[in-house]
Amino acid sequence: SHQLKLANGKHVAMDATLIQSARRPKKTITTHKTAEVYEIDADPIEYSDDKDAKWTFKAGEYTYGYSSVVTTDSNGLINKATTHPANDSEMTHFKENVKQANNQQGARVLYDKGAASKANSQALKEAKLRDGIMRKKPKGKQMSHWDKLRNKAISKRRFVVERTFG
Repeated sequence: SHQLKLANGKHVAMDATLIQSARRPKKTITTHKTAEVYEIDADPIEYSDDKDAKWTFKAGEYTYGYSSVVTTDSNGLINKATTHPANDSEMTHFKENVKQANNQQGARVLYDKGAASKANSQALKEAKLRDGIMRKKPKGKQMSHWDKLRNKAISKRRFVVERTFG
C-alpha cells in the first residue's frame, strides 16, 4: 500500500549506454604575444573544461562524454548505475560493475552479446550469480540451435533495461 519494494526478482538486466557531456567539446591552442611575434605556450593544447569526459566512436558517430552501465530489476527499475569516461570499454569494468550492483546470490545477470567472454562468465560464477550473458556466433561457424534459443529466452527478459533507456 506504500509502494515499497519488498523483494528482488530472480534476475537483473545490465547494459551500457553513452551519455553525451553537457559541456561543449573544444580544443584550442593557446598563444601569447611578445612584441610583434606570437609564441606558442609550453603546453599549448587546451581541451574542454569537462576533464573526465572522453571521445569514443560507436555506431558510426563520435560522442564526447561518458559510458554508463545500468543495472535494473526485472521490472526495469534502476538498482545501480556506474559511469566511466566514454573511451573506457564496459568490458574493462565488468567485474566492478557486477560487484557494485550488489545482486542477490543466485540471481541471473542478463547482458547483451557485448559482454560475452569466458572471463565475464567466470566473474559471475565467482560472485555466485547465474550467467545470463547472450552468446555470440563463433567466427566462421554457425550458431548452435541451443544458443539461438538461449539468446531468444534472455532477450525476452532483458528488454526491460532497453526500455529503461528509452
